[in-house]
Amino acid sequence: RLDDRALALLRARPVAAPAPHAPPGTVVSAEGEALVVACRDGALAITEVKPEGRRAMPARDFLNGVTVTPGVTLQ
Repeated sequence: RLDDRALALLRARPVAAPAPHAPPGTVVSAEGEALVVACRDGALAITEVKPEGRRAMPARDFLNGVTVTPGVTLQ
């Protein structure tokens, strides 16, 4: 969930943690081609999402239409 709306994560790849001490689920980067979220070991670069009530789309398109501030937590 992001801002009280469901957000299905459809495609992601593991990446090195850009913020190694961020709690799991914390958005550490929200720009370019991916939404990067901290995990226990490393991070995930989420490249495809499906927002609640909308079609599946590349993370790039999602980020062009929604403001996601680094530091927020996905639930």
